Amino acid sequence: RLEKDDNLRLTLKVRDRLEEKGVKVVLTRGDDSDITLKERCKLANRKRCDFFLSLHRNSSVSGTGFEAWIAKEPKGNEEETAEKLVAALSDISGLPNRGVKRGYRNSSGNNYYVNSNTNMPSILLEVGFVTSEEDNRSFDKSLDENAEAIADIIFESIKTKGLC
Repeated sequence: RLEKDDNLRLTLKVRDRLEEKGVKVVLTRGDDSDITLKERCKLANRKRCDFFLSLHRNSSVSGTGFEAWIAKEPKGNEEETAEKLVAALSDISGLPNRGVKRGYRNSSGNNYYVNSNTNMPSILLEVGFVTSEEDNRSFDKSLDENAEAIADIIFESIKTKGLC
């Protein structure tokens, strides 16, 4: 099982739901291509996106659940949005809500690349652990429901800021 495949499956479903709501979605990867983080951030900045969401699956020997990472110094309402995202995904699956964290996993003084190099509010969302059978079963079972929840929360977040 590959993280990139799960990420793409979820991304395409979130995109479809946002587009149904009239949101213009710019994907940094809409197929199985390999695009650097630098290229992804440059695209989002060039397109003047209002929000940047980076979907991932976490990895650990014993980890389970959902977490989100935002910049040490957020650019907008991403902390509130991230809290809603991890809470909703946890409610859907019953898996742990690991919370919203600032900075970078191994260094509180740094950020994840996408959170440092985009000009808009950004969230790196870890949608369960690809190394956990329980998380993988939940991911597959709840794919549509998770995509709908993510799209609804992102839509509300950008709508309340007048960005749609």
